[in-house]
Amino acid sequence: MEDSVEEALQNVKEGASHIASAARYRASVYPIAGAVIGGCLGGPVGIIAGMKLGGLAAVSCGFIGEHL
Repeated sequence: MEDSVEEALQNVKEGASHIASAARYRASVYPIAGAVIGGCLGGPVGIIAGMKLGGLAAVSCGFIGEHL
């Protein structure tokens, strides 16, 4: 019976270690998932916004340069 108690205690310690590891992995998944999703959604939107702002800047500077 004493062996069973020691074995159960060892199993509990090992299980607690696995739970702690899983909690650390879970906490690290959210930032990674956010970066991937943000890159997929924000990348194309950023390119389009950059092209529009770049075009606006080119036209504005061209207009200003022509009239100065």
